[in-house]
Amino acid sequence: MKNIMRWLQNNSGKVLAVVVITFFSFLAYNLYQAPVDGFGNKFVYLLKTYGYIILFAWSILEGEAGLV
Repeated sequence: MKNIMRWLQNNSGKVLAVVVITFFSFLAYNLYQAPVDGFGNKFVYLLKTYGYIILFAWSILEGEAGLV
């Protein structure tokens, strides 16, 4: 367990980068596959479907700017 914690401390930036890239890839894929026409409608669909998840990730990355 000590080795795992030490590894996480040494590689926390890489782990965060992988999580953020995976999250944005997931959103981009769902934006591409949205069942509506037009970029604006796809973006609104994405916000309606994953709005709370997007807000949570934005609040972690940007802080209070996302909540405003």
